[in-house]
Amino acid sequence: DEVNATVTADVASLAAAAPRLHLVKLRRRGVRRQPQQLLAALGVDTGTAAVAGRAGPLEEIDDRGFFLGVISVGSPPQKFRVAFDTASGQVFLPSSSCTSGPCQEHFRYAPKASKAASDVNADGKPLRPPDGLGNDTVWHRDAISIGLSSLGVGDGQATGDLIKDELCLGGTSEKGQPGHTCMTLGLVAATEMTDLPFRSLPHDGIVGLGLSGLSVGRSFNLLERLAEGVAEGAEAALAPSFGLFFGEETGELALGGANAKRLAGPLVWSPVDNPGEGYWQGGVRRGSLG
Repeated sequence: DEVNATVTADVASLAAAAPRLHLVKLRRRGVRRQPQQLLAALGVDTGTAAVAGRAGPLEEIDDRGFFLGVISVGSPPQKFRVAFDTASGQVFLPSSSCTSGPCQEHFRYAPKASKAASDVNADGKPLRPPDGLGNDTVWHRDAISIGLSSLGVGDGQATGDLIKDELCLGGTSEKGQPGHTCMTLGLVAATEMTDLPFRSLPHDGIVGLGLSGLSVGRSFNLLERLAEGVAEGAEAALAPSFGLFFGEETGELALGGANAKRLAGPLVWSPVDNPGEGYWQGGVRRGSLG
């Protein structure tokens, strides 16, 4: 089955302006270590301890429960394996300035190595020097703390800096032609990450596919950036719509709409309930059992 989502009610008109699709191949991967094995290695009693806000033992989880893709960030490009998360609102990567175990066990993003990177605040605007700049001047910048809850893996938190850089997704067109979809996007470069769940996760970072209510700001939301590209008439723009397909070992993220080859039947559209909350949720008026 395919799950398709849209940012705006008039997505049909946007899709007409940008009919092309960009397909990103996903591969199924398992956890690096079961969470209880990780905690045992850290000397934590998983039978009695409360870890990252979750009390009691953590159960074994599906060892191959993640579908991951590859993105590149920066110029020159730095490649990362990521999960595409419909319940997150921004791109999240471990920073090269993070020296804790969860960061060092993954590929880390180095903003200083990218010619396109710049420090920004939550409004997407670059940092500005304070008045009366001197040798003892303290620059003030916005930071963010993100909580992550992953079923079976545990709950945790990350703190990071806000960066603007170029992000590219490799893949193909609907006709199988290789290519990239690139955009300038705000992202979170994590400077601190808790052991759980990050040391168990098989991916370096997360690309959020949620609505802007889950984002630091509009310039940090991938779907908003796609919508801006359409509105600006950018060449090869994609509509702010996506579809997800999960198979036995591989999957697919379709940006720009739904891949008709993956559909079992016609799409039926339903409005998002409380879109300001940022989640792809729908209202249920009635139901029946039996």
